[in-house]
Amino acid sequence: MTTCLRKDAATWQRIAAFQLHLMGLDPLITAWIAARHFDSNCDHIHIAVSRTAFDGQRIAPRLSALQTDCNQITMAARLGLDVSKDSNSV
Repeated sequence: MTTCLRKDAATWQRIAAFQLHLMGLDPLITAWIAARHFDSNCDHIHIAVSRTAFDGQRIAPRLSALQTDCNQITMAARLGLDVSKDSNSV
């Protein structure tokens, strides 16, 4: 199991903005919200994003399975989490 991840609110905000960046979304041009949860072993966030920019243009996030897997590895490495193949086995 992964060691419990606990971050302060400002760090979670930076994590959310970086995740949006990984998805090809600029957090400064579209509405988004992150909700932080403490109801599990580790606090975590859920992110909801508008797919319409403030100027009315449609936004196309990168959501393919391959891109999502790459994003997960990038984020885990950035947070100092183990990204080895065996790290997810229970």
